[in-house]
Order: sequence, then C-alpha cells, then structure tokens
Amino acid sequence: MSKEMNDRVLDDVREFRKSLGENQTEFWARLGLTQPGGSRYENGQNIPAPTALLLCLLASGKIAKEDIELLLSDIKDHPNVSIS
Repeated sequence: MSKEMNDRVLDDVREFRKSLGENQTEFWARLGLTQPGGSRYENGQNIPAPTALLLCLLASGKIAKEDIELLLSDIKDHPNVSIS
C-alpha cells in the first residue's frame, strides 16, 4: 500500500467508510469501536495508531472485513481488552 493511499484513507475516513457502503455503527463496530467514537475520527479527531493501522490494512486488502470480525470476537471478552 502506498503512502498516498494511506494518507487518503486517514485524511477522509468518512469517505472510505462510505465507499464500503456501510453506516457508522456497523463499520466502527467491526474495528472494535462505538459509533460515537468512530464519528469523532470522521470529524477530524486524531486517530489512534492501532485504529489507523487497521484502517490501512483494510483499505489495502491485506486484511478482510471478516478476518477483523473473527479476531475481535476472539478477543473481546478477554479481561485485558477494552472495547470502547
């Protein structure tokens, strides 16, 4: 994935989400975030590095939506994992 592609995704997360045809709730839940949390990123708040990493992996096709969902379901109930 090129730096330009990463920049496009991270500069306009809302447009990337819309390009996938998803609403905020389903898109951000897949990444382990709430809709209000994701909305903040779509409105210009800085994106934490782990979330940015997932966004870029998803945009590049290096990880599929289904893979993220499976991983999240595996870890979400772990006592050391916080889903916010």
